[in-house]
Amino acid sequence: MAVTVIADTSALLAMFEFKVDVESELQRLLGKVELLVPSSVIDELKGLSKRKRSASAALGLIMKRGFKVVEAEGKGDAAILDLATRMRCPVLTNDSALKLALRERSIPVIYLRGLTKLEVEGAVL
Repeated sequence: MAVTVIADTSALLAMFEFKVDVESELQRLLGKVELLVPSSVIDELKGLSKRKRSASAALGLIMKRGFKVVEAEGKGDAAILDLATRMRCPVLTNDSALKLALRERSIPVIYLRGLTKLEVEGAVL
């Protein structure tokens, strides 16, 4: 059974800005993984794509790999927090404010460590 992981904008951008193979790293940490991308993240990436090449690349990867895009209540961090709280699944992010909010809710956080690998904080069920 796959572990569902919610990806935020910062994590998707990191795949290209730091050349980290996030999919392989997630597999190393958790085994089989299904990446979920909130619709608000898609909207944010579309806005950023006008000035950031990595945002365009992230959008292309989401479509190419068939990451599951889901509707979420609210925008930005609020949408991710709502989705993660309801689904009780880990979040892949490099956003320090979001990481703090997730920790306060005892939701596992997966983040980039040392610009080369991912680390998980909290118990992933």
